[in-house]
Amino acid sequence: MHLLVYLSLGLFILGAEASSKGSWPCPEPEEIAPCTCNSDAGDINMDCSNVQNDEELSAAFKANFPFTDLNRFTMIKNLSDEKIGVTRLSADTFSNVTFTSFAISHTTLTSVDDLAFSKSFAIMESLVISYSDLTSFPFDILKNCPKLKDLRVFNNQIKHMSNIHSESLEYLQVSHNPELHFNDDTFQTAPNLKQLLLNKIDLQYIAPDTFAAQERLETLDLSENKITSLVPDSLRFTSPVIKEIKLQKNHIETVDEGFISGLSGGAFLWMQHNRMTEIPENVWREVFDSVVDAASKDLFVFDDNPFRCDCHIKWLVSSDTYMTIIGENTSCDDGTLLNDDILGDFINQHCP
Repeated sequence: MHLLVYLSLGLFILGAEASSKGSWPCPEPEEIAPCTCNSDAGDINMDCSNVQNDEELSAAFKANFPFTDLNRFTMIKNLSDEKIGVTRLSADTFSNVTFTSFAISHTTLTSVDDLAFSKSFAIMESLVISYSDLTSFPFDILKNCPKLKDLRVFNNQIKHMSNIHSESLEYLQVSHNPELHFNDDTFQTAPNLKQLLLNKIDLQYIAPDTFAAQERLETLDLSENKITSLVPDSLRFTSPVIKEIKLQKNHIETVDEGFISGLSGGAFLWMQHNRMTEIPENVWREVFDSVVDAASKDLFVFDDNPFRCDCHIKWLVSSDTYMTIIGENTSCDDGTLLNDDILGDFINQHCP
């Protein structure tokens, strides 16, 4: 009888150990459900895409974690599915568990506490919260995140972006936040930005030197906004590697002399779908000359602007070099292409 008891007890212990070894280095599955955990090449990742509310998310992090330094946290639903019902990330949500990256999308999240990611500040490298309902985000935390390179908070309802204090940040996307406001010097303390996406935020004005502090900037996206004019130095760049400036689908009518500087060969300027009627020589010749050494063509794209094709464009159409730089679909207000040979011949013949 005693032998049977000992055998039964031994089998129970062995079974328990097998279960622990099966989930290790993750917590026991039932303790974190409906979240799941997996280990891959030494990285421990956690997926909480199936949680229904704040309480379920917080409860998962009350489990016994063999290790608390995890790699990736995911909470994402397809846009065709119902949103994940989490509304708030508090200082206690993740307990003592840390992550190097967060990917959160398609939720009912409306607020993120200043300390929600505090345990991860020292190691966090990327943070994405998209297609949710955030009305604010604690941008001030960036100064406490020395390894954060990638921050994306697009497709939310954020109304204000405070100054970005970060030496590490390389990618910032705040696109699709209607009526988002920021200060003229917001990016001056983020010198290592490479990709800056500010499209579709209802931006109306670009102050002089707004992006002059970005010495490594490669892409600036200001498309689909409400910009009506470009003033001197509004697009002054000090980065020698700038590749793309996107201004398409704005309301740009006037462009002042000296509005842009710092371009180099191969930089693309997207200006299509605006309201410009002129390409004045005093404004644009220097801009064209700054990229003449580029091997690429169609660097400046002006499609769908109602340009008046008169003697004021002779400086442009009479130059094969400039006509190579300008996009081949640039047209007059009557639809005639600027690179039309008949138009060029007529202007050269009749204009002094």
